[in-house]
Amino acid sequence: MKQPHHSLTERQIRQATAADGTVDWELFAALVDQAYREAERESTLRERSLRLMSDEMFGLSQNVAAEAEARFRIILDRLIEGVAITDAAGMIRTANQALAEMARAEPGELGGRAIWPLFPGITSAAALADASGPRPRGLHRRLETELRTRDGTLLPVAVTVSEFRWNNARQLVWLIYDVSARRRREKQTAETAERLRVILDNMSQGLMMLDAELRVVAYNPHFREMFNFPEELLRSRPHLSVLLRHQAMRGDYGEGDLDAQVERRLAMFARRQPLQHEIDLPGGKTLELRCNNTPEGGLVMTFTDVTERLLAVRSAQEARVVAETASRAKSDFLANMSHELRTPLNAIIGYSEAMMARLFGPIAARYAEYARDINVSGQHLLTIIGDLLDLAKIEAGRMEIVEEPLDLRALAEEVLHLMRDRAEKGGLSLTLDCRARETALIGDARAIRQILLNLVSNAIKFTVAGGAVSATIADAAAGGLELVVSDTGIGMAAQDIPKALEPFGQISGPMSRRHQGTGLGLPLVKSFAELHQARMAITSQPGMGTRVAIVFPPERRPAQSQERAHA
Repeated sequence: MKQPHHSLTERQIRQATAADGTVDWELFAALVDQAYREAERESTLRERSLRLMSDEMFGLSQNVAAEAEARFRIILDRLIEGVAITDAAGMIRTANQALAEMARAEPGELGGRAIWPLFPGITSAAALADASGPRPRGLHRRLETELRTRDGTLLPVAVTVSEFRWNNARQLVWLIYDVSARRRREKQTAETAERLRVILDNMSQGLMMLDAELRVVAYNPHFREMFNFPEELLRSRPHLSVLLRHQAMRGDYGEGDLDAQVERRLAMFARRQPLQHEIDLPGGKTLELRCNNTPEGGLVMTFTDVTERLLAVRSAQEARVVAETASRAKSDFLANMSHELRTPLNAIIGYSEAMMARLFGPIAARYAEYARDINVSGQHLLTIIGDLLDLAKIEAGRMEIVEEPLDLRALAEEVLHLMRDRAEKGGLSLTLDCRARETALIGDARAIRQILLNLVSNAIKFTVAGGAVSATIADAAAGGLELVVSDTGIGMAAQDIPKALEPFGQISGPMSRRHQGTGLGLPLVKSFAELHQARMAITSQPGMGTRVAIVFPPERRPAQSQERAHA
């Protein structure tokens, strides 16, 4: 069988063969030697090229590995969780910055150390494996324990340990989470829940909370006691309809169709609207129900025992009716008696005036003196009766004022003119100071005249000789008109002012004993002022005198007067 020649040899034979077909074997040998030398040079170059390529690839793989490790280190150190990678024996191969900070260690200090001293609750990988139980893919365990820091402080942490293999070697990766903030929140939540439980258990009201499906989710003991529900029934988180049916079956709603009773009450709550309602319980108790929505669509209900409050309200209403009836009877009696007394009294006053004027002939001086005493006493009694009649009308709500335009200054001058003789006899000065530009007023002339008479009379009565009584009219704030009567008399303590404003209220003292009165002056002044929507203010001090101010509102002044007062 013919053996094929090497391509290089065939080429050299053709080059060494002469034209006649003879081969120059020396030339052939030289050509072959040259060809092999060239091939050897090419092989050497190829080996060098391959070696260079291999060196470059090895360097490149080392650079890639270094870059990958650097990136892995950056990622680890940017994690907020602590991370450690250990071998099967627990020796730390690498740990990130977060774990070092948790342990209060220097960066890189943890590498090459056993991880077990960091966790007092974990003694070995075997303990982890035993606690974890068999897993198809190796160890995986999550637990909460404590991490011991460099200074010995124990930090609450959650640890997840997982097994993986690298180059056929068993490795453990540890993920450590700082749960101290969560533990603090849990503690605060537990404390808040406990405080809330104590509050709910000690509330005077009963409380029940329903979810969006109207099932019981919370209640306090007072609620259970109010309705006498079995504890096991409430603990089963029943639907509201179950509680309503329980009440209906034991007769809380009286006789009737049970289903209708339950459905009617259930529909009231199913509307999910705020509700206030009174519930009458067997035994005479009454509860006030307040129902409001929760953000989750449920209901929160509070139940307050208002039995005593309702009894007190009813008692107060009955007492008020009795008092109003008695007051009306008293007012009617006073009004009737005043009219009955006024008629004969006017006759007595008239006869005494006729006797004083000697209309029927001369009388002895002694009888004329008696007639004058009868007239003075009659006038005084008529004044008292008039005050009683006015007070009775005011208390009965039958006092009506006749409003008309009047001049407050003119009324003041008239009253002071009437009282001047009494003031001079008492050794007092009596003056009028009108500071207002306009004194026009809308009101009842008789009532305002009575206000002035009572105030000036009281001031003269309780001021000793050498003192002063004055009336002042001035513009008040916001366009009102102020009437002030002041004196330099004996005054009174601040705590006595309310008593002086009560009907028949009198303050004991030397002056009050010397000047007997009914105690109706200031109460009538206050009532007449209120009928004019005026405000009354009294300031007084023992030994320094008294100041009484009546401030009429702007609505009591004609519009033109207000404009000129503000001009």
